[in-house]
Amino acid sequence: MALIPAPPFHPDMKKALLEGRKSCASRNKRLGEIGDCFVIDKVVFRFVDIRPEKFGTIAYRFYRCEGFATASEFMSFWMRLHRGALPLPNSLKWLHILERVTP
Repeated sequence: MALIPAPPFHPDMKKALLEGRKSCASRNKRLGEIGDCFVIDKVVFRFVDIRPEKFGTIAYRFYRCEGFATASEFMSFWMRLHRGALPLPNSLKWLHILERVTP
């Protein structure tokens, strides 16, 4: 368990995280270890689970945790961040489950 630099978040996702609408982050690479903490705008967050998941699983089961109302919104946002590229449903991404530590 360590205090790590805050991962980069798109401004919309940073806002969703701080407002409590986002509780996970999927990335192409692992961002830390379970128990690691980071700070965004004086708010501490902790990784409570980190695991590889298929992109299709993330898109259709975790879109709300990602801060989106629908899977389509999540996938559209992913494509904007990744120059129009949408991963294959079976491609593995790292799913980071977060919890807010400080109020």
